Amino acid sequence: MKAFKYLLFIFIIISCKDQSPTNVFTPIATTNISSFEIQNPIENDTILYFNNFKSSYVDQRQLEIWLPQGYPLTGVDYKLLYMHDGQNVFNKSSSNYGKAWEIDEKMDSLSVINAIKLPL
Repeated sequence: MKAFKYLLFIFIIISCKDQSPTNVFTPIATTNISSFEIQNPIENDTILYFNNFKSSYVDQRQLEIWLPQGYPLTGVDYKLLYMHDGQNVFNKSSSNYGKAWEIDEKMDSLSVINAIKLPL
């Protein structure tokens, strides 16, 4: 009985390892840019990818920025919408679970029916 308890204890300890999925996200190839300016309105929705974005306030991270069709329009005051987890916001391929919130598509749909003003 004592040997069984030791065996059970060892089995429990061994089975307690972290089995959560690891981050398998591979970012789309990008060019490292420190700053840029968009000269002409863009024709289609665009997602900009910034690898290793550095900040004084948070750890270095990957950054994805969605720009709506026509950005930048003269005289339009764009609001910013910050999402906490860029990994699931736009792309199914970068999501841990193969599902994305598809915020870019939702924003387009709401904008078409004039339910919202487009944010960035």
